[in-house]
Amino acid sequence: MIIKPKRLEKGDCIGVISPASGFKDKKKAMKGIEYLESLGYKVKVGKNTFKIRGFLAGTDKERLADLHQMFADKKVDAIICLRGGYGTARLLDFIDYKLIKNNPKILCGYSDITALHLAFLKMTNLVTFHSPMVGSAFVNTIKKFTLNNFFDILSNPETQKEYPIPKGWKKLEVINKGKAKGRLVGGNLSIVVSTLGTPYEIDTKNKIVFLEDVGEESYRLDRYLTHLLNARKLYDASGFIIGLNVDCEPEEKARPSSREVFIERLKALEKPLILGFPFGHINEQITIPYGIMALLDATNGKLTLQEKCVI
Repeated sequence: MIIKPKRLEKGDCIGVISPASGFKDKKKAMKGIEYLESLGYKVKVGKNTFKIRGFLAGTDKERLADLHQMFADKKVDAIICLRGGYGTARLLDFIDYKLIKNNPKILCGYSDITALHLAFLKMTNLVTFHSPMVGSAFVNTIKKFTLNNFFDILSNPETQKEYPIPKGWKKLEVINKGKAKGRLVGGNLSIVVSTLGTPYEIDTKNKIVFLEDVGEESYRLDRYLTHLLNARKLYDASGFIIGLNVDCEPEEKARPSSREVFIERLKALEKPLILGFPFGHINEQITIPYGIMALLDATNGKLTLQEKCVI
């Protein structure tokens, strides 16, 4: 049974952690924290959040300790990651999933945080959120569209919530028409692929799969999609939503674009498929709940949540 966290309300305490890479510009990060406080939330920063250890935010034990501490702390109502980067998957085998399941609360982030989302869904059935992070969207690039959708999803439980599209958005493209119903899973494509063969492997059967990536040239996107196809992880999905893939275009013009790769690898599956939905490593992005039942109307480029995300 899916576990839904408590809704976020003004005055609640938001914990900030770095389960992946370190954030070198502490002054910039503090702007994001101060911004959350200006909105009426308390903020608790993990003990090791600002540590730097090579390409990680402290040791695995330190990052894991912050994660456990935030879930164990009864005064913390929600957790938003400071940034992604690399390193989240190093924690998965050592997480106390019983602790997480017994203390369900909102967890937000994207990119490398995809590893946590998939692991939590698989091991605890907790609904978590592919969303903006403190060190990026909440600093000085936050868009009203992003902010409104983020807090609407986390704070206002309601069914039949159709996702908005940013004003003037011209990137949405219908590839395969039709409707698909299923629970939402996915995230960063390269991280999704890295779960294969592990206890945290993505379950795509009868699911609506959403994918995006950053800094991966188109041939690597093709490699990841091919791996998922060979692993029989896309044939049983009910539909696909592809976000914005930033800095993924080929260096050689003769090579296919990222758009062409997704179409070539997914269109033949004959499942409802849309490209260019507003999520990914971009300023205008929606917040997507993992594990929530949704309806994809690919014909009209619409995605509607069919149940509450929080309680």
